[in-house]
Amino acid sequence: MDFMRGETQTRLKVLGDVPKKQTGTKVWFKPDHLVFTELAYNYGTLASRLRELSFLNKGVTITLKDERAEQEKEETFLAKNGLREFVQHLNTGRKPLHNEVIYLETSRDDIGIELAMQYNDGYQDTVFSFVNNINTHEGGTHLTGFRAR
Repeated sequence: MDFMRGETQTRLKVLGDVPKKQTGTKVWFKPDHLVFTELAYNYGTLASRLRELSFLNKGVTITLKDERAEQEKEETFLAKNGLREFVQHLNTGRKPLHNEVIYLETSRDDIGIELAMQYNDGYQDTVFSFVNNINTHEGGTHLTGFRAR
């Protein structure tokens, strides 16, 4: 399926036989100079965000490929253990005070909740909170409730 400036150019089509256990979506993006004022994208920024999304969506494989002639690089992100791996990633270079990452996954009223944490030898806490894959860096009621308990 192809789109240009919000309009469908090519309808959805099946490109081949896909085994039932293999699902997914491939997205190619080329910015349109009539829509976007900035056409240069920072690979590091995109890689950081896609890595973060792989932690937030355990088991999902995300591949970033820069096809610009001068760049030509590709990275694949896959976090089979999701937030547990995110905590381990954040603790790189620090000494954990306990071996296992504390992990909780549950739901209430059809709302999924997932938490992972690990104490380390640092003097400052690092807290990341997300809602629907969006970093809520300014906090919110979910973070206020967590800290109040």
